[in-house]
Amino acid sequence: MRERVCKNCGGRQYKVVGQNMVKCMFCGTLYVDEQASKEEEVLTVGAYEKLRDCQFDQAKEEFDKILSLYPMSFEGHYGKVQAKYKIVFYTNKRGTSKRPRFFGDEIPSILEDEDFKLAVKNAPSEVAKTYNDQAKRIEKIRKSFLEESSKKHYDIIACALNFDKNEENLVSKTIEELKKQNLEVYFVQDLPQKEREEDTFQALQMAKAFIFFANDKKGYNAGEIKNLYDRYLYFASQKKKTKSSLIVALDSVNVSISDVPKELIACKSVVDMAQTSFLQDIQVKVKKEMENSVQELAKIDTVKIEKVEPQRKAYVDIESISPSELGHYHVDNIELSDANKIKWIFLTLKNGDFASASDLISKSLEKDANNSELLFAQLMAENNIKTQEEFFQSIANFRDKEKIDKILTYASKDFAEYFVDSWENLIIKLDSEEYYNAFLLYLAQYSSPNRDNFVEKAENKAVESLNEELIDKVLKCFKSDEIERFVEFYFMLAQKSDDQKYYQKILDIDEGHEPSNIALLLQHFKTDEDKLEYRDREKIEAVFKYLSESTRAQFVSSVVNMILPIAFYDLDKAEAQLDFYLSYVSENAKLVEILRIITNTFQEQGFFKQAEKYLSIAISKDNSNGELYWQLIKVKAHCKTDNELIMSNVKISQMPEWETLLSLSNEEQTERYAEITSKMNLYSGEKMAFREDMPDKMHLIQDLKEFVSRNEKILLEMEKQEGERVLKGVKYYRLQLKPFESYIEKIENMSDFKEYQDIFSKLNMRLEALNLTLSSSVNVIDLLNKDEGLKTILQDEKTKEKRRTKQIKDIRKDKFLKKFLYIFLELFPLLFTTLLLIVLVFAPKEVYLYFSQEFLIVLVILSTIIGAVNLIVFINIRHKLSKKWNIANIALFSIAGLNLILMCCGLYFFPVTMNINSAKEMQVLLKNASYSNFKLTKDIDMKDISWTSVNFSGTLDGDGHSITNLQFNEKQDRLGLFKRNSGEIKNLNIYLAEKSYSDIFKFGAIARSNHGLIENCSVYGTVVLNFNENATIGGICGTMSGGRVLNCTTNLTITINIEQATLKYGGLVGEIGNGSSQTTVNKSTNNANVVINSNGSENIYAGGLVGMLRHFDAENINISQNASNMSLSVNGNGGRVVAGGLVGQGYSSSKNNYATGKIDTSNFVGSGYVGGLYGQYENSTLSDSIKTSYSVVQLNVGDSIKVGGLVGGLGGKVSSSFTNLTIDFAGEIKFSSAQADNCLKLTTKFYDERLGFDENIWNITGSAYPTFK
Repeated sequence: MRERVCKNCGGRQYKVVGQNMVKCMFCGTLYVDEQASKEEEVLTVGAYEKLRDCQFDQAKEEFDKILSLYPMSFEGHYGKVQAKYKIVFYTNKRGTSKRPRFFGDEIPSILEDEDFKLAVKNAPSEVAKTYNDQAKRIEKIRKSFLEESSKKHYDIIACALNFDKNEENLVSKTIEELKKQNLEVYFVQDLPQKEREEDTFQALQMAKAFIFFANDKKGYNAGEIKNLYDRYLYFASQKKKTKSSLIVALDSVNVSISDVPKELIACKSVVDMAQTSFLQDIQVKVKKEMENSVQELAKIDTVKIEKVEPQRKAYVDIESISPSELGHYHVDNIELSDANKIKWIFLTLKNGDFASASDLISKSLEKDANNSELLFAQLMAENNIKTQEEFFQSIANFRDKEKIDKILTYASKDFAEYFVDSWENLIIKLDSEEYYNAFLLYLAQYSSPNRDNFVEKAENKAVESLNEELIDKVLKCFKSDEIERFVEFYFMLAQKSDDQKYYQKILDIDEGHEPSNIALLLQHFKTDEDKLEYRDREKIEAVFKYLSESTRAQFVSSVVNMILPIAFYDLDKAEAQLDFYLSYVSENAKLVEILRIITNTFQEQGFFKQAEKYLSIAISKDNSNGELYWQLIKVKAHCKTDNELIMSNVKISQMPEWETLLSLSNEEQTERYAEITSKMNLYSGEKMAFREDMPDKMHLIQDLKEFVSRNEKILLEMEKQEGERVLKGVKYYRLQLKPFESYIEKIENMSDFKEYQDIFSKLNMRLEALNLTLSSSVNVIDLLNKDEGLKTILQDEKTKEKRRTKQIKDIRKDKFLKKFLYIFLELFPLLFTTLLLIVLVFAPKEVYLYFSQEFLIVLVILSTIIGAVNLIVFINIRHKLSKKWNIANIALFSIAGLNLILMCCGLYFFPVTMNINSAKEMQVLLKNASYSNFKLTKDIDMKDISWTSVNFSGTLDGDGHSITNLQFNEKQDRLGLFKRNSGEIKNLNIYLAEKSYSDIFKFGAIARSNHGLIENCSVYGTVVLNFNENATIGGICGTMSGGRVLNCTTNLTITINIEQATLKYGGLVGEIGNGSSQTTVNKSTNNANVVINSNGSENIYAGGLVGMLRHFDAENINISQNASNMSLSVNGNGGRVVAGGLVGQGYSSSKNNYATGKIDTSNFVGSGYVGGLYGQYENSTLSDSIKTSYSVVQLNVGDSIKVGGLVGGLGGKVSSSFTNLTIDFAGEIKFSSAQADNCLKLTTKFYDERLGFDENIWNITGSAYPTFK
């Protein structure tokens, strides 16, 4: 006969209470015994078993199945109520009453539930009464909970198996310590049945940690005890708690870990009560778990925002220009003779006879004053212009606005359109904001064929320059109803300037313009603090109502990508921020895509708890994606990759996601997972350490501070104990703990996650070496053991010291060893040095291929010391030594003297010029013998060598040969063939390899710094230089003071990328510094092509010869007979640019130089000075001037840069010089006495006046520009 089992509680003792009625002796459940069918009974028992196992969803499905088969089953209805509201009935310890226990988020009211009503209706009267009593009890508990829940708060649940409140013990001490930290503790004593369920439920809901004191071998399965930790573990399985927050305090003295239920040990949070540091360890553990607790599985509550149709203006309220048609004036019956006369006038102009043409024009205008062609010819004659094409090549020809107005007023349609179009094309070609500002509104009033293109070019220039005046003029060229054009123009301005006022102007026209709405919102995320904290719901929703779903998702994705790189600062803030913005993504596909990005980032960074949270949300939105489940398995195993998972030995087949994964996988994926699991079995004995979640920056700093403070207190307590052993141990630990204090400062100041990972890894390694964790403390026993080890180490050191002292004494007594040392330490070095120096005198190259001059000098110094010592010994104690030792002393002194003589002969008195035949020889010899003389016998190809610069004080004669494919070692921040040249370098050609260099501080192809002579040298090549700190760049040498550069040429193509720094660039010399010795740059030429790209640079000084020329007495500086044909382009933005055809910034003068080429700073946003000769010249000594020089440099600059034909900013004197430009000699006069004396603007006058140019230096012939003889 089948044994009866209670369907509700599983009890096996019954009492018959009526006909066909039985009552469970444990839970008091009444039910009909024989009337129910066997099948219904089996199903009901199975469903209630699932209910007791807390499988509520499966239990509800079982009860639904029972009700589909047996609609009148009162047990089915009542069981469904319990499964639905997650209620389980437990019996008390004595089995006298049945108590409801709640596993849901709240205590429900079941009285009005339809299933409950059907259960009562269908049940026998006694059973119905039991149901009603239980429902009323639940209602009473619910009301009591609602009334008192706001009055109580619990942080921690504590439960002890064995506790006597009348005795002082470790349990009560722990509770007291926790309360001292202002933590509310719900302490379940050894009579848990006295606790009210409403209090227990509230504690389970609110508590962030559960301390289970396992201080007895029995009692774990007692009804209320088991129910308590069962419920807590259930909440943990539902992600409402962290599993590790159930902390087992194990009394290891009285209780074995095997006595504790496996489900408690599985939480992996066991603290040993037998440890001295237990109280501190338990407090640290509780605090950490409280911070890391998960209140509930994060879910995204989508914010629904209805899209509103935005308002869009029909027109813009602006004073627009309405273009008028050209050519309304008609000429009737023009006589043939008049037409021929006009043709004759233009032919006369073409032949350059401007006087005759002017007479003809004046006579013709007396007859026809409004003839536009005659007026045009008159304008050409006044400006000495031969042809119409020539007229439309210079913007200066359009200054006479009155005459041009008259020409266009009386012109025919064809001529007027030709005139306006040609004028517009000239401005487009010049592409200057100055000319657009000057002529845009004037030309835009005419409806020429080229008008739209002209206005469009003006738009582009306005966007490029962000010139407010030009922007206003461009806007007036739009029609007021061209809404799209206004919006497009404002948007280009906004993107260029990042100025929110332009976005606002767009929204004033079209409030639904999505890119502008997004851009304005993103303005709130500029700082790291904003990225983690800005959440203005009202502002965001006011904007989102105009945006489409896809645009909202795009904005959220942008915000997420800004948050993730800095999430490690404070994970709590980052999560709150992510949750807030994710709530605005309503499309599941977009949301899952963003969630995958978040998950991947957190998983890669090692924040597995956060990765699991967002991956779980993604699965809830897309539960048919197998890859999501596979990633969730890896995240739960705390693994980043498949390989890490293989090594982890985690039983993934036992994870709840495994079955779902297999059901969603195709055949290929299933094979892949099978292969991984089979590989995992190979590593079953090599389990990898379980990777812990990495803490965020804020919590790590906090944990470190507590770790240092806690252990310092322990060490202070230990110092109070007596005994040298203990004090030494304390000293050792204090030394080991000191680096942790520096870690705190490093972590506080870092902002890069990889750097954070590195220091976290080093921190863990140090902790492992000390056998500590951040939550643990120094152990007394370990401390004493360490002290024993220290004592042993100290004893060993003393023994070794004694042994070493004895060996020294033995050596002193050993005469044979004394002789050996005498020979080895004195005679051998002397003879070796002598042999080496003899070879040096006769074949120096063979020596320098293996030994450096510095090494030889050290040998000679050592030799001299040995000789001096032996001489002193001989003089002072020769009478105490034997004759043999006296002879030895004299011999050693003599050898040392010989060495000194040989060294002087080899290096100074009889130097030999060494030939260099290969790249290898050049690399070795110039490094080892920088004071010697060298000569190239052939071209040297350096393609396989990364050159490292050396100092040079000798002579290098290239003999007309070349060094090709020269590339510098990238580890250097100062580049050049030589570091510092104090010698002579001549007759040499250098070809640089095409290459890019970064983080450059100083560059000079021949020498980074020149204090010697560089003569008859040429430099060729293409290089790219990148730097973000102050740099000095020169074609020949970087800096120079007291040196000479004679008859040298540069033919370089250089691209310089500078960021937030100062640049000094010179075609020959980057900077000539202050000095009292003669400094010369003479008869040299620069043909460089230079592009400087600036990103926030401070100052850019650029000159064709010298970038920065410092103060010099006039007699100590000689910059003369040099030519610069530099093409310079400066782009980007920065503080200011100072550029000149010869010198960028100059404080000293020069003479007899000329500059050609081009300087273009039109694409540079910033201030500055540009001049044909000097960018800026400041020298209050007016007798010392820039003189007898000229510039034909083409200058193209922006409005904010002051430009002069000779000097951009003049703070001194320039004399006897000329420029081919018509602009002022100086863009700005720096002080009143500064002047341009006896200078010319038009080169044609030069050939009459000559300006004092010395014909012994200059070739002056015909109309050509002067050149040097």
